[in-house]
Amino acid sequence: MWEPSDIELMLRTKAGDTLAFQHIVARYRDPLLRFFRAVLEDRSLAEDCTQETFMRLWLTRERYEPTGKFSTYLYGIGKHYWLNQRKKVQLPTTSIDTEMFPILSADRATEPETLLLQQTRQTRIRQAIAALPLHYRIVFERCHLEGLSYAEISDQLEIPIGTVKSRMSEAVRRLRTALTEREGT
Repeated sequence: MWEPSDIELMLRTKAGDTLAFQHIVARYRDPLLRFFRAVLEDRSLAEDCTQETFMRLWLTRERYEPTGKFSTYLYGIGKHYWLNQRKKVQLPTTSIDTEMFPILSADRATEPETLLLQQTRQTRIRQAIAALPLHYRIVFERCHLEGLSYAEISDQLEIPIGTVKSRMSEAVRRLRTALTEREGT
């Protein structure tokens, strides 16, 4: 059965075709949610960011131009939204906000100390990823945050698959080094 390409669907969406837009949402909802779940600890916030990304895609549909891969365009919208939200809600890493750390039960996983340690670990990982040189970071994020295969990354970035593998290997090596150094301090 023939499936329209992402670009075909987006061009139809640009023209106001809501059915084409529904196809895009169905195709990209889960991958986009996985992306946000990788950078946000709260599933509800990840779902909100996913929804907001699709809303922004719809609201700015008339500006879309098929100059590259649609998935890169969509993830760019999501990434920019997330980065803007993160700047607005930036909390000092030393403060404990009772709204962010509710004690829901006696379960160890929900105790404030455990949640704070998890948040601190996630913050360190995000900082280490952000500190990677761009060409390593892009490959790492596409693989681990967007769930793309090496072949898909190779196609998107138009680089040999061997380059993707070597960049991923170097990114992981640098992350291990950075995280080990930070744990030691």
